[in-house]
Amino acid sequence: MTQSCGRPFSEDWISGYLDGAISRSDGRRVQTHLRHCAACRRLLSDFREVRDLLSGFHQVGAPDLDRPERLPAQITVRDMFCKDLPSSWIL
Repeated sequence: MTQSCGRPFSEDWISGYLDGAISRSDGRRVQTHLRHCAACRRLLSDFREVRDLLSGFHQVGAPDLDRPERLPAQITVRDMFCKDLPSSWIL
């Protein structure tokens, strides 16, 4: 699929390039394209920013509904990690 900038691959390849999840030859194709395409470099930068923001979060398990006495403490832990996020982002 050709994109509006002319790249012959999807955004998934750019994300995969960032994560090291595409083949070496595909990575070279992406790298070559990035040298000439400011729009895709911005996209790569956006993906990197999102990855870096998400890496700052700690994984918190789902509440243990079999032990309701612990539920308030679990909610407090979740709230500690989410206090700086916009309320619309929190489920």
